[in-house]
This record gives sequence, structure tokens and C-alpha cells, in this order.
Amino acid sequence: MMSSSTERKPARISVTLLSDSLVLDLKRGFSKNFGICIRNDESKPITLYFPGLQKGKGTYTSYDFIEGLHKGVFQFQHGESGESFAFDNLKQAHTMTSEPAQVIIYAGGCLYSYVLTHRPEGLNNIGLQAGEDYLVHFAHASQRIKCKFSERREDGTPEPFSASDEQNDLVDISCGGGPIKIRVVQDVPIPRFQLSFHFTSSICSMSGSPPFALKLSLKYLGSRPVTLNMFFSPWDGLQGLYDLIKLIDTATGKEVELRYVSWCFDGQPMATPDDFEEFNEGTEYNREWIFGAGPDGDIACLESNRTYVAELIATQFPCWQYGTKADVLGIMDSGHQVGGPIQPEMFEAAPSFANIIENIFEREQAGPFFRLPRELRDQIYGNLKSSNPSRRFFRTDAGSGSPEDEESLPID
Repeated sequence: MMSSSTERKPARISVTLLSDSLVLDLKRGFSKNFGICIRNDESKPITLYFPGLQKGKGTYTSYDFIEGLHKGVFQFQHGESGESFAFDNLKQAHTMTSEPAQVIIYAGGCLYSYVLTHRPEGLNNIGLQAGEDYLVHFAHASQRIKCKFSERREDGTPEPFSASDEQNDLVDISCGGGPIKIRVVQDVPIPRFQLSFHFTSSICSMSGSPPFALKLSLKYLGSRPVTLNMFFSPWDGLQGLYDLIKLIDTATGKEVELRYVSWCFDGQPMATPDDFEEFNEGTEYNREWIFGAGPDGDIACLESNRTYVAELIATQFPCWQYGTKADVLGIMDSGHQVGGPIQPEMFEAAPSFANIIENIFEREQAGPFFRLPRELRDQIYGNLKSSNPSRRFFRTDAGSGSPEDEESLPID
């Protein structure tokens, strides 16, 4: 058996920068996500640490763009002159926000993408100028990182790197892709939208029948036509409900780890004309996601006779342009954008709490809702007004598949 000093190191590892162009609003942030893809073409799994990778919830890993700049992974250039941009204030702006991540990438040429994120206060302090174009690319054709052949330990974590023999864990990986063109703007007026979500029932059957679904509705409040590229929205390219909502068991306070799917692409996926949606005043766009049944579905992550609260986490719409679809399709195809991401206002979706109470009265023939004592009606509508539109409650049944009577759930 070879010693660790002579054992072959991973060599067929590469990282690619994926995106075309985007807008950086110095107040609101990047107009859409962009990512790095790390590929393992070795015949065995590897564990690696790439500067900027950070641990997220569950098995999810994000990327800290400021950390990448700080460590010299990326470089900015002025779009016109091509001169490198010096970050005189980068050290002052740099503060890590979470724990650096070591990740396992399995064999077989699998492609893994990590969302590039940034801290607005950091990019505001490094001297980027509104109205200017910049190019971002890897600073070098190869990057020396910690990487070794590895297996997952019994507790599910990667085998740690050796602190006493760090040089033996360093390998060179190839860097490619890009550059990404970034237009910097300052506080561009953003179109106004309303967003609501609700579940198709207050009870989720553990059998999956009837289907239990999450419904979302996006409504445009402006009068000027606007077109959204839904391919870059939080509602497309999802790894599952995992990317859309955060689910908490109200009895334990613990977050549920929903199922997710790892997407692998040979190259960068592209939007098609069908991905563009035109919005005029009052236009609504609706989507629905069904909780999957069976051992590999989302329902398998839940427990029977429990109450859960769901919070919508994916709400920004990054790629948009004022104008009709016919007017802007060619412009948006080329990656042009005008401002930061759209953050819709959350609002209460029907059926609201008051609607539910009214329906119960009608069903039980208890008399018309408006004849209730004024004090009771005021209390009902007061609860409705104080409810949190970004959170929804539901509960699971006993798992027998038989319907149960609906019980009252928390309003907020």
C-alpha cells in the first residue's frame, strides 16, 4: 500500500463559471444568480475545499462572492478599457458570513453547481461605479485548492483534511468559462408585483390522496407593460420544494429537510421564448407544486398528526425588462437587463381566514356571517389583518388515508 506522500492526487477536476450578463444594483444586489460548476472526472469520489464555498442548510452549499474576490479566485476588469480593477477597500469589506465548506463530489463526471451570492454592503464599499460595465472572470487558468480522494464518514460528513500535512492535500484544478458582463446601476425603479401562496387544503394526507399542493400567484400592479424571464425566476430550475419553502415542525421547532434533485448540465442551460411572460396591469401568473407521494416524495419527509408552518423563501424575480414580450424578447435574449431583482409584496391569498369562517357558517346553516355580533366580526377581521402573508400552516393526518374534520390552525 502506498504512503500518503506517494499516493496519486486527484488531477481531473475542473471548475467553470456559468452566466452571460447581469445587472448589479448597488442597493438591491445582483439581478439574477450565477454559479460555478465543479466537475469530478476521476473514477473515485473526492473531498475538496474551494475558496468561498460555505455551508448552507442540509446538504446545500452556497458561494460567497466577496470571499472569492478576497482569496483571488475572481478578477474584475473595466468593460471598456479591459484594465484590472483594484479593490482598495476589499479587506475592509471582507467578513465571512458562515462556515467554510468541505464537500464530497462523487465519481463519474458529475457536474455540481453552487449559487454565487454576495453581501450588498461589501460590494457597495469596493469602489464599483454606477453606469459602468465590468467583466468578471477567474483570475488564473488554474487554482490550487485542497482536494483529495475521500469517502463519506459514518456521520455523513467528509473526511477532514490533515492539519499536519497540508501541502500533500493541495492540487491544481483548471478554471474556465465566463467572462460575465456586469452592468452596475444605482437604485433603478423596480416594477411592483404582489405575491401570495396557499395550500390546497389545511390537511395533508400521508397517503398522497387527495394530492396536496402549494399554489402561488403573482400579480402585476403597474400600468406600464413589463416582461419577465421566468427561466431565471425562483419558480424554474428548482431542486424541488426544498428551494421554494422552509418548513418547520411546530411541535419541535425543527426545520424539515425536503427532497431535492441535483441537476447536472453539460454546459449552461438557456431560456427559450416560452420562458418569457408579459405582464400588463392586473395580469396574474399562477403556478402549482404538488407534494410528491411515495418513499422518495416530499410527504415521506413529514410525520403523521403534526402541524407544520411553511415560509416562502424564493421570492425574487431577477430578469425583467419594461415593454411587451414582442418588444423586448430579442434584447432579453442577449442578456440585457435594466435593474435589480423584483421583490413582490406579499399579500393574503383567498381563501382568507374570514372566508373560511363564512363558509363554515353557511355549511352548518348557522346564519349569515354578517349577522354575527359586531365584536366577534371585528375580532375575526383583526386576526386576518395581523396574519403573516409569508407563512402558512397545515397539518398531516393520522396516515390511515381516511379524511378528518378540519381543526383550527394558527393564523400567524
